Amino acid sequence: MNFGQELRGKIKSFIESGIFITVGPIDVFVPNSEVSWDRKVKPQKEFKINQEVNIVITKINKNENKVSGSIKRTMKEPWDEFISKYKEGDVITGKVVAFTDYGAFVEIIEGVDGLIHISQITTRRIDKPSDYLKIGQVVKPKILNIDYDKKKVSLSLIA
Repeated sequence: MNFGQELRGKIKSFIESGIFITVGPIDVFVPNSEVSWDRKVKPQKEFKINQEVNIVITKINKNENKVSGSIKRTMKEPWDEFISKYKEGDVITGKVVAFTDYGAFVEIIEGVDGLIHISQITTRRIDKPSDYLKIGQVVKPKILNIDYDKKKVSLSLIA
């Protein structure tokens, strides 16, 4: 077993912080952050005990006999799909998926969300995004900015 190696294993168990996958005689720990590119995925809802999955080895600690891996790194990163399809100035169709005090997150494609800052939701003053938008609502915002380094997208409903 080597760093970066892709292997196939069976899901052994779930814990609050991740999944244990048995690969031969070794249990590989996959933290929740490495299960899916979509941060909203709940491992116990997406996977089942004894399900076979591909993983990439991300860390080997020989002193403690611990191995960590990633399921998501065996799949294409959604960000790559996003940047191949969209550019600044494009009007997209997305679904409102979450709110913060400062704006609303819109799912552009599975695994890539953009933020509509509260000042870009409507021309009238609102106290919170949920005063104007609802979770699950389909909107057509414009892409104002794409931060390629931080993998963040700024959107606007008024631009």
